[in-house]
Amino acid sequence: MIACYRLLFFLLFLVGLPAHVVKMWRRGALFDTWWDRLGLYRNIPPRHAHKKRVWLQVVSVGEAHAAMPLLQSLCDHDDCQLFVTTSTSTAKAVLTKQFLDNSSVWIGYFPYDLFWFSQQAWRRIQPDWALLMESELWPEHLYQARCRSVPIWLINARHSMKTVARYKCYPWLATWLYSSLDRVYFTTRDQLDAICSIVPDVKRFSVMGQLKLDVMISRLSVHQRHDYHQSMGFRSITPNTVFLMAASTWPGEEAVVLDVVQALRDRAIDARAVLVPRHAERRADLSKLVSQYDLSYSVRSHGMNSAQDCVVHIADTTGEMQQLCQCVDIALVGKSFDPHRGGQTPIELAACGVSMVYGPQMTNFREVCLDLESHGLVRPADTTQRAISQLIWWAEHAEDRLINRQQLLQWYENNRGGLAVLLRALADVGVSAPHAIG
Repeated sequence: MIACYRLLFFLLFLVGLPAHVVKMWRRGALFDTWWDRLGLYRNIPPRHAHKKRVWLQVVSVGEAHAAMPLLQSLCDHDDCQLFVTTSTSTAKAVLTKQFLDNSSVWIGYFPYDLFWFSQQAWRRIQPDWALLMESELWPEHLYQARCRSVPIWLINARHSMKTVARYKCYPWLATWLYSSLDRVYFTTRDQLDAICSIVPDVKRFSVMGQLKLDVMISRLSVHQRHDYHQSMGFRSITPNTVFLMAASTWPGEEAVVLDVVQALRDRAIDARAVLVPRHAERRADLSKLVSQYDLSYSVRSHGMNSAQDCVVHIADTTGEMQQLCQCVDIALVGKSFDPHRGGQTPIELAACGVSMVYGPQMTNFREVCLDLESHGLVRPADTTQRAISQLIWWAEHAEDRLINRQQLLQWYENNRGGLAVLLRALADVGVSAPHAIG
């Protein structure tokens, strides 16, 4: 099976390589990533005689933030050498900023999943344990772990409905991938049951909860929130000003929030918008879009102290989502309306008590959304027009927003605990010493 995969992936790699190189070049990350992508890691720290070497792979910014409580807990007890790889430059920047002065954490890029590149990466890192996040099942990576008898776990495991449907169509694929995993810790019972219906090996499967709910939120004070608003160019604001966010939105979705802002301002409601595109390189397109609405705006990457009084702020940087979420009252969750699929995470918004509206395409977070909806904490919308109506309703009902905020914060606290489950499991197998979770 692995031979067939190697041949197929190599051919697909050759076809996609030119476009991939161009994409990396435009993002300015080509030379920064190239040697790592080939598995030729540099500056690998020497092995410590009394510490386990743990290799954790995360994909993007969301997974990087979710992994931080785990990484920080392991660092605090100084009983592991941590090697963290990621697939995106934004995630690497976030991780590097967090662990810049921590010698226990090495950060690099995940190698291309080709035999030679993966083999070189494994030879250099030489992990005693390997952890994968969510749905990162790369066959060559799994094969290299098996060849070296290195235990490999999938943590915070979750699959979209599309992936589960694919596994049901090709159960041999799911069996092949999951047979290489020593343990799998799912986010929910529904996720576990979905995979168990295809791969009935329940002894290796368990539920840990959603690790993203254990991310520590550094709460902003009233003064800090005011300073953020001022830096965005929101000058003449009052306690009645309503702040809306387009949260990790994709093309076409920002217009929904701008339509709402315009409608509210026509009703003499001081509404402001923070646009946080999923891809920061869309800043030019968003600037053009906002200009069409004849609304004053500022761009975060152009400086954080706009002299004019702005109505819209384009947040085209990374690593500030927690702070930005605390600066708004209402949010539209991105990637949730046609033609986009899957949805972006609503967890950070819930953790910050932000009233939310999202579309029908939230399949990547189905269990979280169903739980939020069952408690009446969010307002789903079938269409963008319905979303506009729901956002306007939230804007016009300040008391309801305040009640919803408290309920969201309570929901967040009630659903934490995945980190404690994972740390106990790692302690049980000797990867780290027992950890106390405060």
